Amino acid sequence: MDSIQLYRLDSTSTTGAATTSTITGTTPSTPAASTPSLTPVPDILPNDPDSLGYRQITLNPHEKTTFFALISFIKAPTNSINPGLTRDTLIRQAIMLTHKNSTNIDVITNLFAGIMLMMIFYATSEYIQSRKPEFLYYVGYSLCISVLLFLKSTLHRSTTGFNYFFESFLDNIIFSVGYICYIVFHRKFLETSKNYRTLDRYLFWGSIAITTLMSLYVIFYLLSPDFRIANTIEDSTKILLLVISIVFVLKGLTYHNQLMNYIVMGNISLCLLSIISQVMISTNFHTVKGQSVLNLALFYYEGGITIELLFFLFALTYKNKMEIIQSLRKEEKLKLEAQRKEMEKQWPYSPPNRTNATASPSTCTMNSAPASPPSGS
Repeated sequence: MDSIQLYRLDSTSTTGAATTSTITGTTPSTPAASTPSLTPVPDILPNDPDSLGYRQITLNPHEKTTFFALISFIKAPTNSINPGLTRDTLIRQAIMLTHKNSTNIDVITNLFAGIMLMMIFYATSEYIQSRKPEFLYYVGYSLCISVLLFLKSTLHRSTTGFNYFFESFLDNIIFSVGYICYIVFHRKFLETSKNYRTLDRYLFWGSIAITTLMSLYVIFYLLSPDFRIANTIEDSTKILLLVISIVFVLKGLTYHNQLMNYIVMGNISLCLLSIISQVMISTNFHTVKGQSVLNLALFYYEGGITIELLFFLFALTYKNKMEIIQSLRKEEKLKLEAQRKEMEKQWPYSPPNRTNATASPSTCTMNSAPASPPSGS
């Protein structure tokens, strides 16, 4: 909720003279009239940073009255209201308890955010050592997802202005930017421009489509009073990402490449668990009875990210191994070439002179013939 205005119902009654009716059936006048009125309750907030969701009301001993709340919702489908009463002297302790009573999903979300933070450090070190641009895009993806999960956990049940801004607008921007970086990372890491031309064009236009939808979301969110348009664009972005992932998986399976297979397996797990998460959000479906993290959609999405991350590490290990093997083969080839050149310098080989070789036998034959006897002997 963006804002709350409380109104107090006050009833004032006016009495009128009762008249008697005769047997002829005359209608009596109204005996009493009650005119209810709504009085705005002053907006007195607690002295606490998390105070936008609280309002002070005052009642006399044994007094009964009715309050109405005029609520202005934020531009998000996640609005909720949890009415409750707390004594004025205990309001700060009540706010503290609200934030300290973290649910299991908040703890798990913090754990996932920590895992993504470690991947940021790892990808940054890989970029510093190899200067490969794909690791910068993976840093961007990991940073967006870790910030998204961390804020989801930290701002849970928080009634601050920033939380309203995050839930209504900023979370979709972070989500879209993160997956744009993720698509570009795939293009760089798999070298699709060199190895898979068709897939490269598909991923390129996919990232352009997501960027376009994100821009339209910003425009309609800021300029259109009808939130349904921006909400439809946000849902369209998620559906488009799912379609891009499914087509990527189907095309990747046709290449029969080990490196591609690792990336495809990670995307399969992310797609399946994201579908489960979206179905649970849309249908309020519960997998188990009672209160459990297995009934929370965010848990499945976080599980998909973690499994995808695991397969990325497999792919990175495999690619590094293949690069080391290729580097060793190249070094061995250069060594063999250098040794061959060195041997040619030490033992030069010159072809025989065919003219001299054929003249020698004839010369020997002429020299070995007997001399002619002198004439006249």
